[in-house]
Amino acid sequence: MLRLIFKLNENRALTTFRTVNLPSEVRHSRGNFDLFVHEMVHVYQFEKIGSIYI
Repeated sequence: MLRLIFKLNENRALTTFRTVNLPSEVRHSRGNFDLFVHEMVHVYQFEKIGSIYI
């Protein structure tokens, strides 16, 4: 399922509730700390206001 989502969203990272999903290739890598922090902000938003942030 994630392969399809990454294909449709041009391999951009995404957060679903408390899970950070990073594509395994292209312009993002698992070593990109700034990207991870950005996605963790979405986790924080979920914790504070629920799924309405989506």
